[in-house]
Amino acid sequence: MTISVHDVVDMAQALGSIVTPITILLALRQLRLGRQQIQKQSDTAAVNFVLTAEGQFDGMVEAFASASPAVIKRAYFAEIDESWTDDELRAFVYIRRLFGHISRMIFIIKNPSIDIGFSDDDRKKLFDDWENTLRKYKDNHIMRRVYDNAVRFQDYNDYMMALCRDVFVSGNN
Repeated sequence: MTISVHDVVDMAQALGSIVTPITILLALRQLRLGRQQIQKQSDTAAVNFVLTAEGQFDGMVEAFASASPAVIKRAYFAEIDESWTDDELRAFVYIRRLFGHISRMIFIIKNPSIDIGFSDDDRKKLFDDWENTLRKYKDNHIMRRVYDNAVRFQDYNDYMMALCRDVFVSGNN
């Protein structure tokens, strides 16, 4: 049996017609995986940016916590109660910072477009941890003032405000 050139060409065409679609499918899959990886890297960079930017304020917040009451009053004049004691003013600085940190973490956890590499269950557990931290301060008058300021000034994300309504308004335990 001899194989003609025509038979070889027919076989090559048949193989090509099988391999070409497979190659195209693999290339499309690689593009999709590449796009997903780029999105994950972008999300990671965004999360790192937020946390790094937040960390840059740590020194300033620490300085305010140990500053004189007059300095704290001048810095936070629109947010504090003038009748607070010196200790309450210092506590305000800490609690306001904690509220802000919880807000950023809740935003990262609840925003479905940010891929942090967590399953839905992992996100729920992390959310629960931060919610429990906020609930510890539910009856603290300074934390309530921070929450009232957040409502008044509208300077926190919607995810945090929804959590705060659950904690501070609806009274769920």
